[in-house]
Amino acid sequence: MDLDPLTVVAPLEGHQGQVYSARFVGDGQDLLTAGTDGTARRWDGQTSRLRQTFFGALLLMDATLSPDGAMVVGADADGNVRFWDAASGAELWVLRAHKALISGLHFEGDALITRAGTGYLARWELPKPTAVGSSVERFERLVRCGPMRFDGATGTLVTQFPSCHGPQR
Repeated sequence: MDLDPLTVVAPLEGHQGQVYSARFVGDGQDLLTAGTDGTARRWDGQTSRLRQTFFGALLLMDATLSPDGAMVVGADADGNVRFWDAASGAELWVLRAHKALISGLHFEGDALITRAGTGYLARWELPKPTAVGSSVERFERLVRCGPMRFDGATGTLVTQFPSCHGPQR
């Protein structure tokens, strides 16, 4: 694959400020973004047209789509996780997940893992989130190591990067 020179195929215009996260969601045909304007936005990955806007936060750090495609989930700078109905855009509920900003969200099966800027991780059961057992633990390095998943069989977090040995408590 030749990436030189890189060219913009189609800009995604709509956020009023910086965009903190962007990821392909669902079948990989849509893109979900989150930004400083407090919105999550779902874009058509083929046409770059805005499909839907999800409102509710002052500053949104990350957003993702639930595995079944029913909910858009956003992480804000106040430590809240916001849940929207993916079809209507209506806010379903707000979960106070951390005491500081949430820097990342990741679905692992029917559970949601949140990563706070303070180094805390939490694993939440869905559809209506509740803390799972003693899943809120402090990991010093693991939270800064990118993609991760929760291994339900061993109760540990697994990262894809060998330089991230963990957890460090």
